[in-house]
Amino acid sequence: MNSRAERILAILLVVLTFAAYWRVLGNGFVNFDDPDYIVDNHNIRHGINVRSIGWAFKTTLGSNWHPVTWLSHMLDYKIFGLRAWGHHFTSLLLHIINTFLLFIVLRRVTGAAFKSFVVAGLFGVHPLHVESVAWGAERKDVLSTLFWMLTMLAYVIYAGLDQRNSRGKFAAYLCVIGSLALGLMSKPMLVSLPFILLLLDYWPLGRFGVRLPSVGGEPLSGNRFLLIRQAKHLVVEKLPLFALSAASSVVTYLVQERTGAVSPLEYCPLGPRVANAAVSYIGYLFKAICPTHLAVFYPHPGLTLPLWQVIGAGATLGLLTIAVLWVARTKPYLAVGWFWYVITTVPVIGLVQVGAQAMADRYTYIPLIGVFIAAAWSLPEVSTGNKQEGIFPSSSACLLGVSGISWFVATIVLLAFAVMTWIQVGYWRNSITLFSHAIAVTQRNDVAHYNLGVALAKLNRENKAVRHFSAAVRINPNNADAQYNLGCSLAKLGRLDEAELAFREAIRLSPQDADAHNNFANLLLQQGKLNEAEMEYRRAISLNPEDPHLRQNLVALLLKKGKIKEAVGQLAPALESNRDDPYAAFNLASLLAEQKRYAEAIPHLRRAIRLKPDYAEAHYNLGVMLQNIGNMGEALVEYQEAVRLKPKFAQPHNNIAIILFMRGDYTGAWRELRLYEELGGKPHPDFVRALLSKMQKPSR
Repeated sequence: MNSRAERILAILLVVLTFAAYWRVLGNGFVNFDDPDYIVDNHNIRHGINVRSIGWAFKTTLGSNWHPVTWLSHMLDYKIFGLRAWGHHFTSLLLHIINTFLLFIVLRRVTGAAFKSFVVAGLFGVHPLHVESVAWGAERKDVLSTLFWMLTMLAYVIYAGLDQRNSRGKFAAYLCVIGSLALGLMSKPMLVSLPFILLLLDYWPLGRFGVRLPSVGGEPLSGNRFLLIRQAKHLVVEKLPLFALSAASSVVTYLVQERTGAVSPLEYCPLGPRVANAAVSYIGYLFKAICPTHLAVFYPHPGLTLPLWQVIGAGATLGLLTIAVLWVARTKPYLAVGWFWYVITTVPVIGLVQVGAQAMADRYTYIPLIGVFIAAAWSLPEVSTGNKQEGIFPSSSACLLGVSGISWFVATIVLLAFAVMTWIQVGYWRNSITLFSHAIAVTQRNDVAHYNLGVALAKLNRENKAVRHFSAAVRINPNNADAQYNLGCSLAKLGRLDEAELAFREAIRLSPQDADAHNNFANLLLQQGKLNEAEMEYRRAISLNPEDPHLRQNLVALLLKKGKIKEAVGQLAPALESNRDDPYAAFNLASLLAEQKRYAEAIPHLRRAIRLKPDYAEAHYNLGVMLQNIGNMGEALVEYQEAVRLKPKFAQPHNNIAIILFMRGDYTGAWRELRLYEELGGKPHPDFVRALLSKMQKPSR
């Protein structure tokens, strides 16, 4: 930035963007993807080390391969834990940096400070971008865009260096490759970036062998043969970048296809995909101009799109493309802006359908930059009658070299969008506000009803949850998650027969869902159908053998049926698969104790205590095991520790009294027995008589 005015513009961008988004720091996490990415993801809780880095590069969690994004979540957890404001702060900081870098890049490459400010301002405060910033799970948007901006900046530097400075150009090109690679490992949205660099070569860099137009749009001119030859050179120059994008595209498709994220053609045929893509292209443009009725999820219309909408959208796309090509020589920014929008939207337009949404606000985070460029570079022409803009002209009629009308229009639009963004951020406060709003502004939104039901069920508002789960099922009877959660809520309300129907339907729709089988088994257990419940528990374990909690449920049932030996056999694998779970170790020890295998139980109780030192019940049970094998001294220590950790724990006092009696400390035995009684315990009459035979009960 070469002037005080430009520094002021940059500061204004930062202040305006922060003002529009500051409420995000008071928002929590939502139940849509945030649990998988942050809240319930234990893989991000170990800090950044060799093991966690290896996991980040191997995992396909979230149906994506984005290791750099996982590393950013790990760093956030290391700093902030699960305090939501910290995660939101990082995303907001990245968004502000992206806004600033966009201004820097455009200012550097065009020399037009005001227009660059308008583009960056629109990017910073447009309501369509709230989803990318306010949603914790969408860290990949703001992080990958940071590398997009750095790639563009490095490329602009590379393009501006003299050919004789080969070392400098090589270093700059390496920065381009490195930034693109990091961006692709944050989110594959950057696969279109090499094409955008070609657009920048055309305008404003003017690397096609033609004159760079002025900010006001001086006509391009040049030899057609020279244009073609230079175009070939520019494409060859970017072959390494295209190779990176191609590799990322292949990896992304394979990951999403293998994890079941890609909808098969029989579920969503190609025709409806193309139709929805055309309508979505126009829909995004309408929302760019009038960003109202924004929702976290827009249901896919499938075969229900009216033909007139499809034809109208297709015709509009064709006419707009013809129009920008018609004026490309005199107004190259229109062509660059339009094709920026069209090209960058291709990966997310739904031709390869991932998920059930028709469109998504987050998909516009990068594409709308093209629309903003076309709008900003058109603004002075519309407002000043084709007069060229300078940075500091002598005319007193202009402020910072821009007409008052242009400033007025830009200010009104930016402030209006900032206020709308401020309002939209509020809807992301929690899952209830988010999905209630989505239901209010969309129609037949089963996903919104389902997620609102989940949020209500978490607050034990089961009656309201049932209403929303039922609405989701009515809208989409094939929503297995809604059927499953409907069953869970109905079971909690005691409506067991209705819950059974919901669980059976959920399992029919998703037979590989271990949780559905497990909770259906819980319901059958409530109904007294023990044999069928056992079958469902075993089915759940076969689907997810690594989950120790499933085995523990089966163990409880086997104990109820008196199959203690088989219960021990089930719990041992559960402990092996989850060696960090103190409760699994405790439960296995308890089962061994029931079989009088006290010596075998002791190591498991010691492990439980090592994992959870304040586990009073484990200390008590360890004392019992030690007492049973005759180790009274250690048993006494464990009982005393149990009482220290849990002062109102009655049973240890009784056992301490017995040991003290055996040692001849009758006064101490009476003291412990009195404490036992005060805490609600009832001493065994035989023990009381034995103690009385040695010493009368002391008065208080």
